[in-house]
Amino acid sequence: QRELASAYEKTGDLLHDALGPGGADGSSLTNYQKAFLLRQAIVQREKLDLAAQRDLAFSLSKVGDGQFFNGQTGLALKDYLDALGMEEAVLRQEPADPESQKVAGYIQNRRCIVLAASGDAVHAVAACRASIAWLDPVAPLLGSDRLVRRTLAATCAAFGNLLRHLDQVPEALRYLAKANGLFEALAAEQPNNVEYRRLIAYTQIYVAQALLAQDDRAGALETYSKAVASMQTLISIDPSDSKAPAGLALALTSMAAEMKKIGD
Repeated sequence: QRELASAYEKTGDLLHDALGPGGADGSSLTNYQKAFLLRQAIVQREKLDLAAQRDLAFSLSKVGDGQFFNGQTGLALKDYLDALGMEEAVLRQEPADPESQKVAGYIQNRRCIVLAASGDAVHAVAACRASIAWLDPVAPLLGSDRLVRRTLAATCAAFGNLLRHLDQVPEALRYLAKANGLFEALAAEQPNNVEYRRLIAYTQIYVAQALLAQDDRAGALETYSKAVASMQTLISIDPSDSKAPAGLALALTSMAAEMKKIGD
């Protein structure tokens, strides 16, 4: 059952990555829900197995992802909150376990991003900070685990962009720099991973926007140039990547708009 549940979760991830939000027809959510039911059965059978309880919390957060991808933000946030409650119960019994801390950080990462997308900046800030507080100390302990570093990087990028919108630009730039460093390290380990290249490019766009908020147009233009180069590298690695042209267009149009302002 554990292996089948993992297979359903991986299938849901692949469908989302390949076909876009919801796996085109909502099949990502269907796979996540099947995995959750299997993990629920495992916990009912093995009530004292903390690893099974941790896996169940993570699985419910994936159901939340599926809900969010399908535009059901309210249901997603409820699933994330329920998953967090499950994981906090696990952590009360094994507070020093890095794997449990990682899952708590992942769930808070999802809350951070979805709350920000829904316009709830106050709770998004709290969730972002909580995610980083869980993941930052555990990342060195799980050095070979790319998921924890990718999640930490994604949280820092989302938090930095949120802080920029809240006019907290110096702090935003610190978190964006941390995100970029983490993504760069991941890309160095897997040079042909297009997802890391895409995330680097978007983080660079966020940095450029933050620099503009500080009236640093020269720094912003230089960073937009880096984002363009990152997107071009991504396209050279995988010309069939459907998301790259939109990212490249965003970087180019943003840079062109700033160059026009200075008459270049």
